[in-house]
Amino acid sequence: MGKSWLHAIVVFLTLCLAPSANAAIMTFTDRGAWEAALAGATFSTEEFDGPVTNFAANSTGNAVGSITIDVVGNGEAAQPQGLNGAGLLQFQLDSSDPVTDDGLSLTVNLPSDVFGFALTNIQDRLSPTGIYTPFEFGIRIGSFGTRLNDALGTSTSPGNQLTAPTPFLGFVADAAMGPIASFDIVHGDLIDPVPTGAQAFAVDGLVLATTAQTHSAIPEPATLALVAAGPSGLGLAAHRRRNKG
Repeated sequence: MGKSWLHAIVVFLTLCLAPSANAAIMTFTDRGAWEAALAGATFSTEEFDGPVTNFAANSTGNAVGSITIDVVGNGEAAQPQGLNGAGLLQFQLDSSDPVTDDGLSLTVNLPSDVFGFALTNIQDRLSPTGIYTPFEFGIRIGSFGTRLNDALGTSTSPGNQLTAPTPFLGFVADAAMGPIASFDIVHGDLIDPVPTGAQAFAVDGLVLATTAQTHSAIPEPATLALVAAGPSGLGLAAHRRRNKG
C-alpha cells in the first residue's frame, strides 16, 4: 500500500473517531478534492492585483477587492505589509509581542456566505524560489489552527525548508460551523512552539467558495474524508484544532 493511500486512511479514521466539535474545519492541499467537498459553491479569486500598497501598523479595514485586511501589531518597519504591485500579497510574520516588540499577524475579513477559502502559491516574499520554513506560516479560524508544515506533513526541524511555493492550501467549514467570517494569518509559534523567528511570506491568490444554499449543503466531516480519499483527492491533510486560553 502506497504512503499516500495510508495517509488518506489515517485521516479518514481520525475524522470518523474524533468528536464532532473538533471537526469544524477541514484542510486540503489538493484543489480538486477541495472543490469536490464544496460541490454547488460558486468560486471567485482575489488575485491581489493593483498598485503597491503598504498597510500601516495596527490598521483596520484595508480594502483589497472583496475582502478587507486588518494588521495586528507593529511589524518590522523595513518590511512592507500589503500588495507588492506584481500580484502578490506580502507580509512578515512574527510572534513577538505586537505592542512592545515587532510581532505581526493579519486578519482577513471575508464576504458573507463563505464556506471555504484557499490560498495559492504561498512563497518566500523575497523570491519565489527562495528558502523558507513552512512551520512559520499558520492559519487560525476561530479556535482552529494549523501550520503549513502540518498540512504538508513535514517536520518542524530547522533544516526542514521549502525552496518552491506551496501551490494550494484550502479550508472548508462543515455544516455545524456555518460560514467563515474571517481568518488570521499568523506566525506558526502562535499555534504551536517552533524553533525559529520571523519569516517574510507572499501569497499569489485567495480563492473564495460561496453558496446561497443552507448550511446543510456543505458535507459533514465524514463525507469530506470519503471524497478526499478517492482516486483524485489525496490532498486532504490531517487537521489540528487548538484552544488557546
